[in-house]
Amino acid sequence: AHKILSQYPSNPYPGWQDLMTECYNQIQYKDAEAQYKKEHYYKAYVIYKSLGDFKDSKKKMDKCIQDKPDKHILFQDGDYESSSVSLTIKNNRLVNEYVKMYNSKDKLIARIFIKSFDSATINLTSGTYHINSATGNNWFGKKDMFGDEGYYARNKVNGSYNFVLKDNYRYTLTSGAGATGDSVGGETINQNDF
Repeated sequence: AHKILSQYPSNPYPGWQDLMTECYNQIQYKDAEAQYKKEHYYKAYVIYKSLGDFKDSKKKMDKCIQDKPDKHILFQDGDYESSSVSLTIKNNRLVNEYVKMYNSKDKLIARIFIKSFDSATINLTSGTYHINSATGNNWFGKKDMFGDEGYYARNKVNGSYNFVLKDNYRYTLTSGAGATGDSVGGETINQNDF
């Protein structure tokens, strides 16, 4: 119907524009439902938000914001689990932090969620690592993270992207104000490169 109606250069009869809007909203709503089903909660959130009062869009929009994870370690590669190294990451910020940890060959070895003013400890094998971190308030799940509302960075630890963790040591990385332990800075990256 939208395709047929959009062929008219101007209103052919009263109510034409309302029908066009109704068709467009139905298409958008269906797209939002598909994004939600694929767990792309932020993408669905944006569409529902643009629809305003259409159907139950406001209710569905709120449902897209996911509960923040209760546990810190969301994933850890079993090959990198060990009691030989302890790494604590402190989040001294008003926003939540989502960390992806990689080995020296860019293999994802851990995903960690740290709420505002909280910390997480992970036990690892010794080796060379680098981390990316995302920060934001509303959590849209592991696929969309904080959406376009978040900040995404490739982190530097004491000025270097790669850092070495040695056997029988405990390490602390801190982001935000009042940093203690090794300081963490970052270089902004695109969400798709996270």
